[in-house]
Amino acid sequence: MNPEEVKHFMRFNRWNRSNAVAYDAYRRLSRREGWKRLLARSLKGIPAGAAILEVGSGTGFITAILAELGFSVQGIDLSEEMLAVATANLQKDGWAAKVNLSLGDAESLNFDDHCFDAVVSRWVLWTLPRPQVAICEMARVLKPGGSVVLIDGSRLTPGAFGRIRANLLNWILTGRPPGWRGPDYAKVQDALPHFTPDQTAASMQANGLDVRVVEQDLESKTDGKLYFWLMGGTWSSYFVKGVKPA
Repeated sequence: MNPEEVKHFMRFNRWNRSNAVAYDAYRRLSRREGWKRLLARSLKGIPAGAAILEVGSGTGFITAILAELGFSVQGIDLSEEMLAVATANLQKDGWAAKVNLSLGDAESLNFDDHCFDAVVSRWVLWTLPRPQVAICEMARVLKPGGSVVLIDGSRLTPGAFGRIRANLLNWILTGRPPGWRGPDYAKVQDALPHFTPDQTAASMQANGLDVRVVEQDLESKTDGKLYFWLMGGTWSSYFVKGVKPA
């Protein structure tokens, strides 16, 4: 698959309406306070009211936390269906007035140079056929002295019982049976670079950002080890922070 085919699949198949709703169901197990602590720490020094770009808002989980922390949030996502779920969640939680959501492509940001105080993204790099282009774009729209905070993950190979747990949890939360992804999903996975923490940090440095933090195994600091176990041990999150020299 070429990059445009991958993005088309992600937009209309991987993140269609049913999968956006299913993805949102996992919020029930997420520990919001853990993610809030991580974001507050990673954005320390950025004043309240600062303009934050969230690349890949998904269903609005991180978006709402950024608004609660006092930032002015511009969120983008490639999927109209994800944005629809996010809008509903933000309205229900009372954060819609502090957030602007729009359709957007991480690899081609429709914003001027140097217009955001920080850029935040969670679990988006793995979905991109050209993550290095997205990081370049994030650095471009960032103000001097601002921070790019990237949270992504590494796929792990679970054992048989891990796969059973992951499939059972998914079925209970979303109603999707084992094998719901279909045969094209494997082709998309093969076309994705799946940046490691070191590759993410290297791409930041190549785009003029000073890497300040690289952390792995975020589960214990965010959603917790029980969540990791229930998910079958299929994914381990990492966090990389870069700062644009003033």
